[in-house]
Amino acid sequence: MVEILVDMNDPTSMSTLFDTFAIEGTPYEAQVRTVLSLIGRPFLLQIVHDLRLSLSPLQDQFSFDMDTDALIVFTDTPATLVDALLEMAMFLRGFNTLIGLDEEWKVNIAIGGWRHMRQNLRAMYNLEPSEGKEWTAPLDSHVAEDYDLVSFNTIVFLACHPNVEVIFPPEANPSLVAAYDEIARLVESVPADLTLDDHALFNRRLSDAVLRIEESIMPPARPSAPPDDSGI
Repeated sequence: MVEILVDMNDPTSMSTLFDTFAIEGTPYEAQVRTVLSLIGRPFLLQIVHDLRLSLSPLQDQFSFDMDTDALIVFTDTPATLVDALLEMAMFLRGFNTLIGLDEEWKVNIAIGGWRHMRQNLRAMYNLEPSEGKEWTAPLDSHVAEDYDLVSFNTIVFLACHPNVEVIFPPEANPSLVAAYDEIARLVESVPADLTLDDHALFNRRLSDAVLRIEESIMPPARPSAPPDDSGI
């Protein structure tokens, strides 16, 4: 693991950062400087290489240490650094992550909202634009044929990836497809027209979206089978 105390006012810190990500003199240098000015304070950056992340574009390339407020990145690619720094700016301002909740789908809704907010910030600060739908994810027939908690968790996960186009099989349950479309719309609407100063409104919209999904979209849990007492 590599640790860097990132401080815009420390030339040694900046040189170490630029050398580590090989961005000095590249267009990424200007992007990183722009985002660091939005963060506006020193912070700890940890680089933990994880080769498993190269297997799927659906895996997160960075995270946060909730105890130390450190930013953790799992690769040293410049594009990942820019995205990570944008979300660090959000994290330090108080945008809710919902990390720690027992229901993973709720955390994924927050992650999706953050991804859309990150895209908005890229446009707002004239950073390299998003590539749109970069990947496709064909949904397996056995997952798509029913609308249950298993398929619900799958579509929530996919609906929170704005760069992924989900391909439903012809036999997909219409309720599942409709739920996916509505969840994707809700997630995209959370950060609509917001700036970095609007974390309170983002958090309120996020809570409203989670409540809407919980009350009106997610399928009811199937009742447990009664105990088998035939052998008594």
